[in-house]
Amino acid sequence: QLAAPAGALRCASLQQLPALLTLGYAKERKRKGACPSGVVYELLPAGRARAEALVREGEAPPAAPLRSSRRVQPGEAGVVLLLVDEREGGGSSCGKMAELCDALDREGARFETRRLPSGHGDYEWVLADGSPAAHEVVLPLIVERKGCLDVSASMRDGRWRRQQAAMEARNASEFGGAATIEYLLEGDVSKTKHTCAACAALPGGGGVGGCPTDGWPTVAAVEEELRRAEATYKVTRTASIAHTAAHLAVEQRRLQLLRPQQPQQTRRPEPRAHASSPTRASPVRGAAEPPPTPPTARAEQLAEVQPPPAHASPSGGDSDSEASLLDQAIAAACESSRAGSPSAARAATAATSASGAAAGGGGSKPR
Repeated sequence: QLAAPAGALRCASLQQLPALLTLGYAKERKRKGACPSGVVYELLPAGRARAEALVREGEAPPAAPLRSSRRVQPGEAGVVLLLVDEREGGGSSCGKMAELCDALDREGARFETRRLPSGHGDYEWVLADGSPAAHEVVLPLIVERKGCLDVSASMRDGRWRRQQAAMEARNASEFGGAATIEYLLEGDVSKTKHTCAACAALPGGGGVGGCPTDGWPTVAAVEEELRRAEATYKVTRTASIAHTAAHLAVEQRRLQLLRPQQPQQTRRPEPRAHASSPTRASPVRGAAEPPPTPPTARAEQLAEVQPPPAHASPSGGDSDSEASLLDQAIAAACESSRAGSPSAARAATAATSASGAAAGGGGSKPR
């Protein structure tokens, strides 16, 4: 929350900040240009934990997403919903987050922003319904977006390998190694090259993000790290935020077509309580789920919906077998969603890893 400038009226929330600071729930930060006073307040982990406890205990309503489009409505079932980490692109205080959400909205993607835990990547998909219990089952896809400067900065401070380790650990624990880990690499390394007098004498073609004498990796080091990522994970290269949004929207539609069709509900469940959306949230469009698609037409639609070209992993993974495994995982998720048991979905998803190894060969790497 931004602090009010001197002499301005103080709202009730701002008046509570001294107590939050004393309890260690918030911390004052100095950020010139963020607001007229240059003072902002950061919610600390202890404060976030307390806020989540209040929501669980029913003393506070759950927070609405910062941005959303076509959220799951009461009576819907089997909806593939894209979750976007609310810190993606620098969060709500950075223009990239707004640019991404605007592009997703234009592409017609069903999404909402949430704070995703470590190891979940920047994006994930859930199979959701509009029942009062609001069942959600996470699908076996972990997607991380990185611009060239992001790769360089994360290599510099060690986050690059830590994030990979966190995603691999989550894949092993939650999906039995059967999930697809995908990198969306945005932009061109050659266009982010830093050159200065100090760089000219250094091997490696200059730095990315800054001078190598200040600890920034060279162009050669970044390119080598990207080649290593392509040899280990699924990698899709995009040219811009708009291209990234288009890829995510196509992937969401592909997953929606893959999921087994749900039977029509004979009784409409009670409406699910939603917190009122903020004024920045995108309007809800097309809330009603479309009628089931006949199997023949569904197969034709699936053949037409193809994601942008991706750099395939050298593990020799066959796209048909991968789609079959994903179809099995989504089928298990549907059964679990109806039964209200997410753990059963994780077990069923993990079971597909054995068939995945048989399809890709004994020496294949997990995607």
